Amino acid sequence: MDIKLLNFVKDSVIEQCNSEGVNLADHFETPKEFRQFIAELSIKLVVEIGISVNDAVDIVLGDGSFDEIAGDIWERLQPQA
Repeated sequence: MDIKLLNFVKDSVIEQCNSEGVNLADHFETPKEFRQFIAELSIKLVVEIGISVNDAVDIVLGDGSFDEIAGDIWERLQPQA
């Protein structure tokens, strides 16, 4: 997990919202929702600079995260016996 990237994105979002008078609590019901948003935004930003989605997920969430998520989704989509 790239803590420096996540913290940079978080701090940038907070700074931008503060400068525009946006109260983040009005947009996120819980801290968990905000953390998820920061992770999603971080992945999006890494993809926008030309990194593949697979690699972006691994960069932001940690090595092997993309394969783990893809495997979980695949398993859930399989017909139940």
